[in-house]
Amino acid sequence: MKSYNDYIKRVKNETIPCYEPSIGNEEIRILKKVINSGWLSENKYTRIFEKNIAQYSQRKFSLAFNNATAAMITGMKALKLGLNHEIIVPTFTHSADVNAISAIGAKPVFADVDKNTLCLSLETIKKV
Repeated sequence: MKSYNDYIKRVKNETIPCYEPSIGNEEIRILKKVINSGWLSENKYTRIFEKNIAQYSQRKFSLAFNNATAAMITGMKALKLGLNHEIIVPTFTHSADVNAISAIGAKPVFADVDKNTLCLSLETIKKV
């Protein structure tokens, strides 16, 4: 609990508010266009976003997804993962990770997290 309280104390004092949306008139105008188009997750603004991200990342292409689960599924399929594959995930994870693994037909294998880092480690992975 102490570390959580330290975390809350820190984020309350941040000078850049990264937890609250910053939406101005321009964003509202474009959002209205998107809603009125009938296409909420695929629109000309998606292509503009992808182009800008590709340029920013100095890549030829980028691909936007409507959620992280879809991105994880696509990434695993691109790696040709699926049936007869086992994918190690931490026991301390979001359900979307396991759902994405199951969606491609692979088997999630749970490994404990390191008690100090709350992340996977070579030791915890070797155990499974």
